[in-house]
Amino acid sequence: MSDDHSLLRNLGQFFGHVVHAIRHDPTDQTKANAAESEMEVREVNREVQLARQGEFILRRTTIDEVLRDTQATPAPPEAPKNETDPCP
Repeated sequence: MSDDHSLLRNLGQFFGHVVHAIRHDPTDQTKANAAESEMEVREVNREVQLARQGEFILRRTTIDEVLRDTQATPAPPEAPKNETDPCP
């Protein structure tokens, strides 16, 4: 198949994308929610720092989290090495 498409085909693809974008529901979060539901999140540490500068309050919040992907395949366990076995 050639990469050189006719002008009418290019226009058809362009308007097809535009129509698809118009019909798409931006509030539909099925893909985003599916990805988030497959992860287990646990907050490990939260640190808040406040500083005053005149009439402003500066706040920095640091959140440390541990994410566990339930879809990931576990790594194969490494074979234990005996220190008494001779090296090959």
